[in-house]
Formats: sequence, structure tokens, C-alpha cells
Amino acid sequence: MELLSIFNFPIYSFQASEHFTDKVLSDVKSLKWKKNMYNEVTEGDYYNKNLIDWFDICIEEIKKANAISADIKLPVTACWANKTTLLMKHHQHNHPNSFLSGIFYLTDNTGSETVFTLENPLYKQFSGLNIGDHLISRVKPQKGNLIIFPSYLTHSVNTLKEHEVRYTVAFNVFLGGTFGTKTTTQLTFKTLSLHEKYEA
Repeated sequence: MELLSIFNFPIYSFQASEHFTDKVLSDVKSLKWKKNMYNEVTEGDYYNKNLIDWFDICIEEIKKANAISADIKLPVTACWANKTTLLMKHHQHNHPNSFLSGIFYLTDNTGSETVFTLENPLYKQFSGLNIGDHLISRVKPQKGNLIIFPSYLTHSVNTLKEHEVRYTVAFNVFLGGTFGTKTTTQLTFKTLSLHEKYEA
């Protein structure tokens, strides 16, 4: 039997310089933290203008690669940092009310991969099948690596079993502008970006 993979799932990867990543990591370490379900997150938004500027550049590359109209805006609408220490983990979740989401890895943590889970389309109409009913992919944290993916994609992080603290910055992107067919499906979103929220 031969397996043909006819679709590639769109997860985009970018790499920041070590100097840039270290500056963000130093900034993140100085933040205040609060308990999440199984790890810690920053209190409120994490706004770092230079970091959001870089995220915007990466998002523009995705827009061009997918021939998304220049009239459609994809602003960063939420951003926060995650801190995961020994025996902590990230629960399985996705990001509602969002179009794209991103994870920027600030540290190398070989034993705490991001685990993406997708319902297997072959078994989508049936319940109770324990073999092959989900597709699973793993992304190993590499310092300076940024991944951007569709927000509906479920992901988690297994229990951290190493002593090095795992730091990441996560963010959400939503649609702005007018799109759709004018008479039947047109929508207009006036979406407030983090830049507008903090630089106004």
C-alpha cells in the first residue's frame, strides 16, 4: 500500500535573530504572572512594539503567499506570554474569535513540544473509533522560531519534565476591512489592533 498525502496543512514558520529573541526574553522575564489552568500567563496584554511590528511583517508574507487582497487587514488583536516550569503543561485548546494565531518560542525545550491535533477527515462522520480518529503533529520549541497557524487548530503542550523554564509569546490575529459579495455575503470588520490600542 502507498499513502498519498494530497494536502499540506498551512502552518508557517519564521526565524528571528538571537539578539532580537534575547531582548524579548529579557523583557518577558520581568513581567507579572498569574496562574492559568496548568501554567502561568502574563496579566493583561503583553505589548512590545518592536515584536508586534515583526509579527506584522510575517503576517504580510502570509497574505502575499495566499493572494489575500491588500484591502483586507490582519492586525494583531491580542498578545500574551506563557511561562511553563517543571511539571506544568498547556491544556488542549484552540483560539476562538480569531483568524490566525502564533507562537514565538523564546527558549529551547526539547521535551515540551507543541502538539497539534486535527480530526481525521477519513473518520469524521463516525464516533467511537479509537484508531486513526485524530491526526497529530508536533512542533519542537526552537529559540527564535515563530509559527503561525489557523486559530481553530487544537493544540497543547505535554508536561514539562526538564528544569529549564519554557517561555513563549502567543498572539491572535483577526480580520479587518470589507470582504464578500456586495449584495449577499459582504461583511465589514473594524478591528482594533494592539498598535491602535496602545499607540493612540
